[in-house]
Amino acid sequence: MANYLPEWTFKGRENRKIQFAILTSAAFRGGLEPDLLGEVVWWHTDDYWQYALLAAVALIRATADRKGVSVSEFAQQLARHRGINLSPHESPVPEELRSGTKPRPTDF
Repeated sequence: MANYLPEWTFKGRENRKIQFAILTSAAFRGGLEPDLLGEVVWWHTDDYWQYALLAAVALIRATADRKGVSVSEFAQQLARHRGINLSPHESPVPEELRSGTKPRPTDF
């Protein structure tokens, strides 16, 4: 974690929480469904979202490092792969969502 989240230090329960958040990502990718509710209830706090966000940042940084590109370049590659435009001159939001019309669930 020190390589990809150097601005954070995790101790004790915090270390367990960030480990769970990172492993949750791998589990979902592998087709498993971890018991998020059971784990988070054990924490006695509602801060899972913070650890999930930090895990996402660490995973993005690690993937960019593994690919030998900057985080910015990796974000651009990921956006292109998903059909999202990150150009500063154009909105990445599809026109139908900008127009104020509410998309139907079948639109996705």
